Amino acid sequence: MKRVLGFIFLLFSILGFTSCNIVEENIESETENNENEVPNEENKEIPNEDSTKEETDDKVYLSFSDSYYQVLNGELDKSFKMKLHNLVETTHIHKLSYSGVWDALKKADQDPNNSDNVLCIYTRQSIPIANQDKGTSGNNIWNREHLWPKAKGFKSQSIPAHNDCHHLHASEKNINNYRGNLDFGEVENPKKSDEYGNKWDSIYFEPMDCVKGDIARSLFYMVIRYDGDVCNNCELDLELVNGVGTENTSGVTGRLGDLQTLLKWHYEDPVDDLERNRNNVVYSIQGNRNPFIDHEEFVAYLYTEYVKEYTNIDKFAYLMEE
Repeated sequence: MKRVLGFIFLLFSILGFTSCNIVEENIESETENNENEVPNEENKEIPNEDSTKEETDDKVYLSFSDSYYQVLNGELDKSFKMKLHNLVETTHIHKLSYSGVWDALKKADQDPNNSDNVLCIYTRQSIPIANQDKGTSGNNIWNREHLWPKAKGFKSQSIPAHNDCHHLHASEKNINNYRGNLDFGEVENPKKSDEYGNKWDSIYFEPMDCVKGDIARSLFYMVIRYDGDVCNNCELDLELVNGVGTENTSGVTGRLGDLQTLLKWHYEDPVDDLERNRNNVVYSIQGNRNPFIDHEEFVAYLYTEYVKEYTNIDKFAYLMEE
């Protein structure tokens, strides 16, 4: 009897040992499989090398999967501004007449909550499209505002910059007149102000907070779009400067301020859906895009020295080297 019990005990011991080994092997097998499996949350299409930003040899390499920006693929260097200029210039296929701007703004600045109205840049006031400025006066009239003043770059309607809707916006007529040709900057002791938060003195116009970034990015676009643009026997060169810009008397240059303030506004007021939609609409009309709306980081590549307090530039600080 003892021998029988001993045999049974031995048999169960062997079976138990074998079962433990099978369970352990199954656990190890599942673990190995899980290590090679991408979690469901991250199991999305992984961009290939052509759609990611790589960093090798202390350089940054740009690579975009969307067709519009693929021409920028490659090493990020000091030629970036020229490449960006070539992109937005060559894709600016449809150049509007000044009269054509009216219809373009009716689409680009259409109030998303009321298709019969436009939203004005400085006030976000919704004004009926029918109240287009026709030389009349009043508080509910809208017209075409050049964020880059004509007097500081281009006075002729035959120059594409004059009619470029990436910087032309619907504006409440009275506020447009108050702004005039003033540079953009922060106003400590305003000469005048309004109920929307706009204020101005004899030098600067400071718009309400929620459109500061929109305005800054429109002006950054103008700098790269009209960077030696040849038209009508002139070479238009627009630049943002620190301080106050200068009136354009030669017909070939334009300077507008204040650069450091506009950079600050760019970071304080990031891109929103309204601005993205406007970029898409103007793109459908003109054929080119505002890159600073699509890629806010591009600003740092152009003005690296001035944006250190707003973003980490360690990876592309070499752009500042002489």
